Amino acid sequence: MSAAARQLESTPSPEWLPVDQAAALTSESVRTWRWRAKSAAALSQPMAVMAPNAGRSGRLTWWVHRSLDRRLARCPNRSTRDEKLRDALLAKYPHHTVTKALERNRWLQRWRKLIESVDGGTDRDLAERVVAEAREHDADFKISVRGLYRWWKQYTRLGGDGNIAAVEGLIDRYAAPKSSGGTVSRSPDAIASFFDLYHTLNQIPVTTCHECTAAEARRQGWCWPASYKATVAWLQRTDDLSLTCLMRKGRSAWTRKFMPHVQTDWTKVSPGEFYVTDHAQLDLFCEYKGRDIRPWLTAVQDCRTRCIVGWHVGPAPHQDAIISTLRMAFRDWAVPRVMRIDQGKDFTSKLITGLTKQERYRLKQLHGSQWKSIVRRSENLVDCTDERWLGITGELDVELIYAIPYSPWSKATIERYFGTVHSKFDKTFATYCGAKNQDRPEALERIRSEGDAV
Repeated sequence: MSAAARQLESTPSPEWLPVDQAAALTSESVRTWRWRAKSAAALSQPMAVMAPNAGRSGRLTWWVHRSLDRRLARCPNRSTRDEKLRDALLAKYPHHTVTKALERNRWLQRWRKLIESVDGGTDRDLAERVVAEAREHDADFKISVRGLYRWWKQYTRLGGDGNIAAVEGLIDRYAAPKSSGGTVSRSPDAIASFFDLYHTLNQIPVTTCHECTAAEARRQGWCWPASYKATVAWLQRTDDLSLTCLMRKGRSAWTRKFMPHVQTDWTKVSPGEFYVTDHAQLDLFCEYKGRDIRPWLTAVQDCRTRCIVGWHVGPAPHQDAIISTLRMAFRDWAVPRVMRIDQGKDFTSKLITGLTKQERYRLKQLHGSQWKSIVRRSENLVDCTDERWLGITGELDVELIYAIPYSPWSKATIERYFGTVHSKFDKTFATYCGAKNQDRPEALERIRSEGDAV
């Protein structure tokens, strides 16, 4: 028996470890360490010996010296050295992740010092002792025996330069603590680089922005996760949808989607006081003067009761259809105080509003938003050749409100009525064609050729 084996049999030395503990500290199998111990035992200065193991009722087992593997090396004053790295780590990683890693390292070094200084007891027994101390010190700190072993594996992991990862290995790069709301650690420079690509009118896909940012992060040394799914989840949590719409789609799209709209309480409006009118093309074919057409429906709706007070069906959406519809509404129901109309040329004609589009545009340039009151207060119409005619709505003292262009929600009540017409009326005809080509029935051409249209 060698001198080292006789010493281990009498008094275990902290410089020697049984192969099962060496395997646990390095996350390798016991079989691998037994093979390494047999190879090391053949050296002139043996780094492995066979000696009794007190933890196994004195049975012989292989012991290896700590200098055989740098991951087994004792670490005196390691926590002091790691604390000096705090400033360098804070410059690279978020504050909360560095603080958590240093707290993990403190209890990890406490466990390692107990292993080196306490005689008797296994590493697991000492780990349970450290876990109890940590939980007594801070009940919210997440620690376990398995966690200590995992932290030691991360702490002693060798990097590409051959050095151990140390505290940097304990930093959560891709999974942040629950207290932070699940925010992934990302360098501010990397985030700015990502949004420089993402917030452009080119509408670059998220996957391309992520790949370009990850490549730049590797060159600059920024912290940016390699997982595309992590970037998508982070973007869903932190992205300002309003700003993204403005930067990627322009002001018009932002106005339609995110501009705050005034909601009208129609219960406070009297019946016959507020009308809305518009055109809609029906989703069916009918025969008109020897040819197939899709007819147009012009309707006037009372916003308080949602009742259709005037309507007209014709081959085209023209001014005569509007006049016929308004005549039915004003004669059979009431003359409203306010009416919302579309900004199409047929609704804004001189016959209905008293001014042409060119005259209104010129008045807006001259008088700004107050042009309506200036026209109504003056004896003669400003910049208008006809001094007597105010249009049908002007003569009846009906205030006009022009709907916002390309914004169906500004005429939501009548648009909803048109939707009901398309689903409950148009689809009952054999010549239903749908608003889109993919909605067109396969037998439509045969029905039209056979003359079965309405």
